[in-house]
Amino acid sequence: MKVFAVTLTLGTSKPQSLDFLNEVINELDILLQRGIMLNEKHINIGLKCIVCDDAPAKAMIKGVKLYSGYCGCDRCGQRGVWKGRMTYPEIENLPYRTDLSFRSQTQPEHHRTRSPLCDLPIDMIKSFPIDYMHQACLGVMKRLLLIWMRGKKKETKILFGHIEEISTRLVQLSKFIPKKFARKPRGLDEIDYWKATEYRQFLLYTGKLVLKGVLKKELYEHFLSFSVAMTILVSPVLVENYVEYAKELLVYFVSQAEYLYGEEILVYNVHSMVHLADDAKEYGCLDNCAAFSFENHMQHLKKMIRSGKNLLSQIVKRISELDNLQSKKVETVIPNICNKKPNNAFVLNNHTCCEVVGARKESEINGDKSILCRVYSRGEAIFNMPCDSRIIGGYKFQKRYSQMKMLDVRLLNQPACWWPFNNQSARAGKGEVPDEERWMIYSVRIFASTDSFEMAVMKSKLALDTSNVESEDQGETQTNSPVNVQPVQTNSPVNVQPVQPKSRTIKRPQKYDSIPDEDSDHEDEPPCSSKKVSILPVPPMLSPLNRSLTGENTRPSTSSTSTMRFCTSSSLAALSPEITRPLTLSPAVDWSPLHTSKLVAT
Repeated sequence: MKVFAVTLTLGTSKPQSLDFLNEVINELDILLQRGIMLNEKHINIGLKCIVCDDAPAKAMIKGVKLYSGYCGCDRCGQRGVWKGRMTYPEIENLPYRTDLSFRSQTQPEHHRTRSPLCDLPIDMIKSFPIDYMHQACLGVMKRLLLIWMRGKKKETKILFGHIEEISTRLVQLSKFIPKKFARKPRGLDEIDYWKATEYRQFLLYTGKLVLKGVLKKELYEHFLSFSVAMTILVSPVLVENYVEYAKELLVYFVSQAEYLYGEEILVYNVHSMVHLADDAKEYGCLDNCAAFSFENHMQHLKKMIRSGKNLLSQIVKRISELDNLQSKKVETVIPNICNKKPNNAFVLNNHTCCEVVGARKESEINGDKSILCRVYSRGEAIFNMPCDSRIIGGYKFQKRYSQMKMLDVRLLNQPACWWPFNNQSARAGKGEVPDEERWMIYSVRIFASTDSFEMAVMKSKLALDTSNVESEDQGETQTNSPVNVQPVQTNSPVNVQPVQPKSRTIKRPQKYDSIPDEDSDHEDEPPCSSKKVSILPVPPMLSPLNRSLTGENTRPSTSSTSTMRFCTSSSLAALSPEITRPLTLSPAVDWSPLHTSKLVAT
């Protein structure tokens, strides 16, 4: 998406009226009606949407009340309730606004004045999408983090030690963040200085990992419902089939937020999540109507200013100089494939992923350039609530299910990110004592004992094939009795009583479940595969993504290519039409895919 300036205005404060928009609106009206002539060809001009940086700017140009008013929601006619701040508690059976009701001012309390934009042939409701940059990332996600860190309710506030643990995990993950991201994760001690891209990265990527085992179960699953829904809505592929399910998750998220955090959390930003899926239906995905690219363009304009005098003249001159530069033809060059972590991971189009082992080990096979890669398969789900994580591209791989292959470099067009989290094997090899508060429970059988870690690793491989791993000089084997390591339980369930009385009941959205591939062993199936779980909602026609998860698809074609776009560091998570799987370089590694976006992060 290329952004260019059409009109620049300058003032010492925010405008008190919309008179400065009259010339732009008049010219835009002519363009919408007549179009333009380019190279003796008539081109029709359409106005897709009007993206406002924040809610006050949107309210000003639409001539309506602010979000702090009793009728401040620009999508529904619900009357707010004052709970120390303006809240919107109703979720179901909302009186939605339409273009006709807006122009006729059916609800006078919502309007302040007539907007000059009403003179344009546009929909005054659908043409103003919700900006998820400000309302979901800087609004809801930031509010949740601040409640967990600085909230007053002990049921939702996490301990200071857990805050440090989350910060430590974020810093540890920073070295595994690919260059596609604009920023590396920072600790929660710098949360007051986080940018919108950092909140988005936490919401769609790192939050699922660093909060697991630290945040209370009810709060963690509640966060996952929000994260999964946003992952679907920013994906141009998933949104086509799962937009209704994402809407159900967001309704569930808002309704349960009232019980977990109190009625005062239902402010305008949280309430707008109920309407967010409607914009995804209208524009395909949320990245198509986000403000990230426009915010970045503002930085380019600011860099054009050299002094405090004649600001507009400076910007106009710099823009004209850039336009007068002779355009140079740019030859398409195949990008160099990196073989260093964390930029050497790629998603393939056959339900697998790979890492580039060595860029020097290239060869020509039938005129095609190939490169040596380690291909991983048999991915497991990272979580199963509210749906199987493999549906949104979250996988966990093991290195034993990998093999070396020579792959065509043209297949390595979908970069991915991998997260080697709790590497317990490396800690055991160094003889480190684990933290008792984070001990995991395992049922084990003692086959043999040794004083050497290298010998233990060798015998552990033998234990996969036979239970007799003792050498002749080690005597009898020990009793094969199960041993349970009891951890210190630090995360007690949240005991939150629902507010009485409540006349409505919001059911938890049923979760999606996936069935493993046909070539997988029975012992490697995820726990959810043995349960009979209904898939809700079922799309009218199953896409390749649905069929691959439900077992209805046959062996994928190796000649097909994915239409998935990978993200720059600005975008959130998305999926390709085929299931993308992360790779494992440690005993267990969590991955998330990337998708390209034309939007550039701030």
